[in-house]
Amino acid sequence: MDGPEDNIERAVGVAHEEVRDFTDPLPTKGEVLTGKSHFSLAVGLKNLRSIQHLSRHVFFLHGVEVVPAFETVCKFVKKQGNSQAFLQNKSAVGYVFNQTNYAQYRLEMFTHEKKMGLKCDTLDGFAPAVTDFWNDLKKNLNEENLIPAEEVMFLNDEEDEEDSFWDEDSMDLDGNDSGLSIPGLDLNVAKFLQFTENPDIVQNYIEDLDDPNFNQHTLLVLAWNAQQKENLQVMCEKYAQPLFDAVVACMINSTLPMVRCSAMIVSLLACEKAMKISQDQFHTLINTLNTWTLSKKTNNSEVTQSDEIAQLITRNLQSFENLLSENPQDSALDVLKKIHDETEFIEVKQNLSDYLASTTLRVC
Repeated sequence: MDGPEDNIERAVGVAHEEVRDFTDPLPTKGEVLTGKSHFSLAVGLKNLRSIQHLSRHVFFLHGVEVVPAFETVCKFVKKQGNSQAFLQNKSAVGYVFNQTNYAQYRLEMFTHEKKMGLKCDTLDGFAPAVTDFWNDLKKNLNEENLIPAEEVMFLNDEEDEEDSFWDEDSMDLDGNDSGLSIPGLDLNVAKFLQFTENPDIVQNYIEDLDDPNFNQHTLLVLAWNAQQKENLQVMCEKYAQPLFDAVVACMINSTLPMVRCSAMIVSLLACEKAMKISQDQFHTLINTLNTWTLSKKTNNSEVTQSDEIAQLITRNLQSFENLLSENPQDSALDVLKKIHDETEFIEVKQNLSDYLASTTLRVC
């Protein structure tokens, strides 16, 4: 009688034999993956009995293999930032931001009726914010000869229905376009709230940052609107210090959208030299950098590292140091050196090299 080890060796041998016997022809435009030999290469992917519930999905061309397809997806996702890939189940999770909205998405490869595909689910946030990202990904996959052209040209009916119902261009929330054609209206201006018309609204937002029911949305609104020069000027002239204090407090043990928006706001304020920074706040910024740069990757489909957050903070470290209200007893340079040595983010490593070469702080 065969033992467990014999069964394992036999299973591995069959799998290897199927790979060696793979003789499918080169991909032909318009075809999708079929055939026993190729399907065996997709073993390990989730098999979906039905795809009717999928709002966003594509099928790969005939002959496309799992590993190069997933590598192409990962390469695209990495360029978008705020994302993380999981090799074990051929999936990737990330965040996209669109004005005052955000969405968390999950990409995952799957099989269905001996075809290999890729689906995109919205895990959290405003679902239509994923649309541009998904369409750009499909275009990229087509350019790499991984999916047929018709997958790029047409959205499926469910996606059209979903996004037309929640068309953000028809909304008039937090300064988004109303979709109306008004003579003389600058649409670029209409995308933003006008703090100059009601400066006191900034104080209301600062108060909302203390409320866990509103702070994430408030940070999204402030981060987006602070990118308009006139709005940033209003924020700096009267509210810079209380705003900075409230935003830094929101960076501690928070979600990626909150930390990303907080990092954007404090960086804009620092560029204007509008406030003072305490040593505790300086350490909070460095600890936040450490958390979102060197946190261990998990298999729980969570994003634990963010190139964008790390770049926003490291790009402005010298400005943060110049705004210190007191010389910190602990400069945390040892933490920054550790991040420099271990980070996978190339631009972050360069930013830290520049800062460590110019800082006047010393390791205590």
